[in-house]
Amino acid sequence: MRVLFVGFLSVLAICGVSRAIAQTANFTQQATDLIRVCAPSENLRLKLEGSVGGIIAKKLAGAEAAGEGDVFRDGELLGLLVQASPKDAPLIYQMYLNCVQPNIDKILGSIFSFYDPGYPEPTEAEMRLALEMAMEERGASRKDGGFVVENPLNGMKISIYSFQKDSCRVAGSGSGYDCTFIVETGLSAFSNESSDAGQDHANAVNQLLQLFAGGRTSAREVGRKRFFKHDGAWISIDI
Repeated sequence: MRVLFVGFLSVLAICGVSRAIAQTANFTQQATDLIRVCAPSENLRLKLEGSVGGIIAKKLAGAEAAGEGDVFRDGELLGLLVQASPKDAPLIYQMYLNCVQPNIDKILGSIFSFYDPGYPEPTEAEMRLALEMAMEERGASRKDGGFVVENPLNGMKISIYSFQKDSCRVAGSGSGYDCTFIVETGLSAFSNESSDAGQDHANAVNQLLQLFAGGRTSAREVGRKRFFKHDGAWISIDI
């Protein structure tokens, strides 16, 4: 009986390994197809297919095995793509936003469809509202079209100039949707003192902030958060 039991476990192990190999091969094909479809030129496809396609396949296989849909850290995949062909960075950025990331989301959606939260993904307006509510819950107050944190002497103001939803996918674990978005924000200092010295101090801080932003008064970046519903309201949390 012991021999039969060990034999049964061995068969199960072999079946598991065979399935893993088959699934990895499937992800490899999906990654290859993804690069082939998204690359705007044959030359760029050849550069990306070998260097990045294999990494995408391994990440997808690891996500399925771990039951976790967070395949790439923020900006990781985009960085790998640009690294493979730095001179094509502008093309790769558009390719990533318009084709690569949405198709990876579709693949992950098919893997983790059993995590369906039971309600539609948030709209662009709902995502922005959830982020604004999170800032208020952390102590900021709405003032002059932005969000302010202040004391009797001075304060800082965060302004959201634009917000664009990129894509959402069902969260690989937990509840809700993992969403990416493009947001343009500005950060500025102000003085609550009536003295010239107080205003000079705020101006000096703003000059430093502008230097950190490369001479710009605002910054545009890709963000990623998890959004889920609680008591009918959308809530955003870090992934």
